[in-house]
Amino acid sequence: MEKLILSLFSGASLAVITTSQAAVLFYEPFDAAGGTTLANLGTPLGGSGSWSDNSSGTGSSGSGQAMTVRANGTTGANSGQTWAGIPNTSAFPNTGGFLEGERRNDNSGSISLSSSVVSEFVDGSTIWLSFVAGATLVSGQPDNHHKPNVAIGQGALLDDRAQSAAGQAVGGGVAHNTSGGNPRARWWDGDDFLGNSISRIPTQQLFITKIEFGDANETITTAVFDIESFAGLSESDFNNATQSTITTPVNLDNASFDTLSFHGSRSNFDEIRLATTFDAAVGLGAVIPEPSSVFLSLIGLGFVAVRRRR
Repeated sequence: MEKLILSLFSGASLAVITTSQAAVLFYEPFDAAGGTTLANLGTPLGGSGSWSDNSSGTGSSGSGQAMTVRANGTTGANSGQTWAGIPNTSAFPNTGGFLEGERRNDNSGSISLSSSVVSEFVDGSTIWLSFVAGATLVSGQPDNHHKPNVAIGQGALLDDRAQSAAGQAVGGGVAHNTSGGNPRARWWDGDDFLGNSISRIPTQQLFITKIEFGDANETITTAVFDIESFAGLSESDFNNATQSTITTPVNLDNASFDTLSFHGSRSNFDEIRLATTFDAAVGLGAVIPEPSSVFLSLIGLGFVAVRRRR
């Protein structure tokens, strides 16, 4: 009986090692029931606690509502938004819901990351960040005020257009001072710093950002892809795409990055992922349970096995 217990516990330890290396670190699919507000979504994989809705103000077509989950194919009354989620013709892996903002300058939220995710932000590591952003349409044309950003850092992106952050942060998105809405790699050290601009893709864009944490500085590289005609992507596609890149002149304190936040004027968001591989960042890698849940499950199996031996 003792040998059986030790064997199972040894297996549990191996499971903990395996899952700590899981490719998917954070995943928010916004798949709650339609009408669920951001603050009531619950805790996603890799998160800690609940989302905070940091939005403020309303646009001319806004009603002052909170950021809210909508079912694909629908929009909220009086939101001023016309994007109805990832098209059902798209092959991009998604669960069917999306987070709708209002047609205003400030649609933003943030969440604390679990310690298991934070522990991956070490010098020498590569973290992949991806998200889908959908634009409001005005007279059938892309809205140039559509400026989505997603970042990881010491705190949330601030002000009404992500021009500043609560400390250091890295990510990808569209800068406030680019009237054409061009995507860029970005980093913040309080204020924002911008990589070169690349062409936007209307109406829905898949942002993929590669974050390389170094001993002396960090390199952030962003590319965008057409989500409507998505037919699968590889890391080679990312490497060969038109990219925006920026390298920090200083070594950021990435070990203190414990917050994921998004911010965008007149923006909607979907399928936010952090991962250690490209495939996992674009939904081609399995979502693996937290180590603690696997560990507890195996311990439970061990107790069952002991009872059977008796």
